[in-house]
Amino acid sequence: MATLLAALVAFAPTPGHAAVPRDAASPVSAAAARGTCTTVGCGGEVTNHSQHYIRISNNWCFDSGANYYGDRLYPCYPWQNWDRSDLYPADMWLTQNQYSGNYVKYRDTDAFMASAGCTTVVNKWIGPALLGRYEYNRHNTTSAWIKVNDAQFIDVLQITC
Repeated sequence: MATLLAALVAFAPTPGHAAVPRDAASPVSAAAARGTCTTVGCGGEVTNHSQHYIRISNNWCFDSGANYYGDRLYPCYPWQNWDRSDLYPADMWLTQNQYSGNYVKYRDTDAFMASAGCTTVVNKWIGPALLGRYEYNRHNTTSAWIKVNDAQFIDVLQITC
């Protein structure tokens, strides 16, 4: 079982879903946990293949992995860091066909937001293993921030508002 888990963590899907070996020496949990991860694939990743923008954050400041509800992760970074691709801790928008790993401060993306009034559909991966398709229906309710674990790759497929 440990060998299988090590093999899954050693690979990260690219935006096209092909498995690409991760650097075996990449300190996924240590650097990602400190927010100092600067190598592509060293932490959580998000690609936006939807027709809408999606908000991502490079900081998750909660002990729990439970969703956080609201338009901003207020406790995790100051308002001055909203919409900033060059800062940590912060949040930013990913436009269509953008990949979080293209931004140094987001090579460990910790969360994405399923917007109020919309349904967000994503595939979740760990290495080459598809964990499944997830649908976040936020029609008639507030936005939800969903935690991205260090070894996860999130492919945003569709946002319908």
